[in-house]
Amino acid sequence: LARSLEGVPVKVILIGWNPKDRDLIAGLDNVVPIPFTNDQAELAEYYSLADVTLLSSLSENYATVTIESLACGTPVVGFNVGGIPEQLADGRGIVVEVGSQTELEGAVLEILSGGGEVRGREELIQFTKRNNSVRSMVDKYMAVYERLGSQVDSRRAF
Repeated sequence: LARSLEGVPVKVILIGWNPKDRDLIAGLDNVVPIPFTNDQAELAEYYSLADVTLLSSLSENYATVTIESLACGTPVVGFNVGGIPEQLADGRGIVVEVGSQTELEGAVLEILSGGGEVRGREELIQFTKRNNSVRSMVDKYMAVYERLGSQVDSRRAF
């Protein structure tokens, strides 16, 4: 993607970069490699500075990277795998076909140009707070347990 965006005034920040892979970015002036970090404050700064987060995973469940990015108000472009479509629904990002470099590039450029139906930063932050907070997740789990419990109770009635 960085090679195809060389003429566009953007920087591609690669977080979790392994210096052994330096040949992959040789000659690219638009790439800023950042070594792996577990520092949540540092990651939040990068997410907050970004205009878009690219999640190029070929398999995911409910991606933490997506939640972190949205919590910082940054939309995500990701492949149509696992829970990514659900996470990016309703304008929280753009889902593209797995492995499609053309769609990936197009979605990134769409967000960078302000096009599409992607929600604003504050909306993304508020959505993430409402739907991914500890309290919200506990409530969702409790609802599942209650529903399963009532199914078990109804079976015992026979």
